[in-house]
Amino acid sequence: MFRRALAAAVLTVALALAGQTFVALGWLQPVVVSGGSMAPVLVEGQRVLVRRWATPRRWDVVVIRSPEDPRRLLVKRVVGLPGERVALRAGDVWVDGHPAQPRNPGVERRVYYGAMGNPAWRLGEGEYFVVGDNQRASVDSRNWGHAAGLPERLVVGVVIEPGSDDSAND
Repeated sequence: MFRRALAAAVLTVALALAGQTFVALGWLQPVVVSGGSMAPVLVEGQRVLVRRWATPRRWDVVVIRSPEDPRRLLVKRVVGLPGERVALRAGDVWVDGHPAQPRNPGVERRVYYGAMGNPAWRLGEGEYFVVGDNQRASVDSRNWGHAAGLPERLVVGVVIEPGSDDSAND
């Protein structure tokens, strides 16, 4: 019994030290969610870890710098990748004329992806289309006052979601 408790304590300390090392090296960044644009998946005040320098994939949740105020960090979901034509129709994300299949239907299917008038956006190289899951409370690629594409330089990193397969996202 004592050996198990000791092994668990040693493992806990080792994991804590490894986590602190990754944060100190800048590989991981802790972020506190501000606002309700990602509710109910992520809520105000929730703490998340961000993998810096990870390349975002479609449906990843990312932390970005606001294009309107780069000092502000925002949390959004990536639905469009560089060079794609993105449309939001009848609650679905369409990419290059085809519906995009959710990676995690339990999460992405609960979200109604929409925009007034069914517009489509063409992303340039190095640009992402990002939206909040709670679209009534989200200011994002659909309604920023500049081009819809979010420049890659404003992507801080990919949120490590509990139970996700983010280890495959290198």
